[in-house]
Amino acid sequence: MPYAPVGDLRYEDPQPYRQQWNGIFDASQMAPVCMQWDQFVEGDYKVHGTEDCLKLNIYKPTTGEEKEGEEVKYPVMVFINGGCFMFGGVNVNQPQRLMASGKMMLVTIAYRLGALGFLSAEDEALPGNLGLKDQRLALRWIKENIAHFGGDPNKILLTGFSAGGASTHFHILQRPQENVAKAAVSFSGVALNPWVLIRNPKWRALKLAEILKCPQCKNGLEIKMCLKQQKAEDIVAATARFQKFAYNPFTVFGPAVEPPNTPGAFLTQHPIEIIKSGNFTHIPWLASYVSEDGGYNAAELMSINPKTGRELMYQLNGNWQELLATNLFLDNISEHPREYARQLKSRYLGELAFYPENYPHVSELFTAVLFRDGVLDSLKLHKQYSQAPRLWLCL
Repeated sequence: MPYAPVGDLRYEDPQPYRQQWNGIFDASQMAPVCMQWDQFVEGDYKVHGTEDCLKLNIYKPTTGEEKEGEEVKYPVMVFINGGCFMFGGVNVNQPQRLMASGKMMLVTIAYRLGALGFLSAEDEALPGNLGLKDQRLALRWIKENIAHFGGDPNKILLTGFSAGGASTHFHILQRPQENVAKAAVSFSGVALNPWVLIRNPKWRALKLAEILKCPQCKNGLEIKMCLKQQKAEDIVAATARFQKFAYNPFTVFGPAVEPPNTPGAFLTQHPIEIIKSGNFTHIPWLASYVSEDGGYNAAELMSINPKTGRELMYQLNGNWQELLATNLFLDNISEHPREYARQLKSRYLGELAFYPENYPHVSELFTAVLFRDGVLDSLKLHKQYSQAPRLWLCL
């Protein structure tokens, strides 16, 4: 189901879908993938998907519970896909497992990704967070319309994995009147993970403009007007120019703090400041990570470099401080990322070198920095400042 058009609204806030249908609308096809620079596409050119992609997948159980003359309203799970805000799509997580009990509805949201969804010049003309604003509009659509499909708009569970988990956290941090969910769950991703919030995003916007032959652009309006004339594929393909080591940094374009007076802003404060202010949605929230979360990024180090015939991990030994700082987004954690990289290596590997046999230590390091620490810090802050009911599980 379409919830917003794109068309000539590239780098503009999403607008509700207004087209009227007088006949039968065929909603039997799954939503398309938003255009992206996908890590899991083979080869050097990783662009695929379509720009006009703001659609929902809606699944309803066929349990036969409805009786003649009786209407059943199902609770609704809204699931936001992961992919580091750079890739992924609504069709990655199929409904079979999520709806195994047949007692709920499932809705998955497509949202703009990468340079098309999160480019920010840190001004009101190009403030960023379009992908999150897409999600916000989709959630409003679900709240207003899901009853027509058999869902209960007062029983919405918002969930997500990785970037979807961080997105879920961001939606909790909206003001209560903007929230549509009754409860929320973040799997392996929260707003405080270091790969989520981009520091100094303007230089990325300026660099992208330069790559795409917009060298005279100095502000968001000029960048936006120039990029509106470019092919979407060229904008997305320019992502490769930002990645220094395999698919790293894996989040090139992501959420950013917007100027305070931005019309329709999604995020105007750092998440920590929002939590401490108490001005967010106080609903039950579960956040989690798993012991091998870091394997997402660390496992790539075990792939073979075709130029050397050896694992990519060997390349860390010659320049590990800089590469660790880049791969782990340490500049979002520390003012001295290279020194912090040295401390992390000492803590998790000691005198061991970056060899394949030491992969478990590397994976543990990546899990701690990229996932675990942010999840635990977020839970501690919510414990202190949230008024929602609490249930702590230690497994």
